[in-house]
Amino acid sequence: MVLQKLGEVAAYYLDNLLNDNMILGISWGNTMYHTVKAVKTSKNIPITVVPIMGAANVRTPERDSLDFSKELAYAYGGTYHYIYAPLFVNSEEVRDSLEQEPNIKGCLELARNADIILTSVGSIVYKSWKSYLSTRDLYNLEKKGAIGHIGGHFYDMEGNEGSACIM
Repeated sequence: MVLQKLGEVAAYYLDNLLNDNMILGISWGNTMYHTVKAVKTSKNIPITVVPIMGAANVRTPERDSLDFSKELAYAYGGTYHYIYAPLFVNSEEVRDSLEQEPNIKGCLELARNADIILTSVGSIVYKSWKSYLSTRDLYNLEKKGAIGHIGGHFYDMEGNEGSACIM
């Protein structure tokens, strides 16, 4: 119930922020799901919507940033882009190589230039991440002080970002 109400407030706020030709970046998760579902607009605003992260191996694909991009673009009469890459990869070399792919590079550039980023702060509790990360990866994150994430980027108590790769 709380997430549903939060989503309604966020959708209302977003509706009042958007203007023609804005770029909207979006992440994933339950809060974003409820926000996207709460968007009820009759406005036709030519916006561009782009995920700010790769695709997660989610149990519920309707809660992924790729679907959110499409749904928000349709709601406002805009366009959307996909980042055809996984959220996590095994090495910095793979990450760097993927970032050079034309589609991925273009989407990441759009995300970097977004006028608005729609995201939330999430925890690293095991049940939330067990489909995406191994128990060892989660243990290593906690051992290094990670307490939460924004768009799959992990942070410690002081707000410092952890390694770009899973420890």
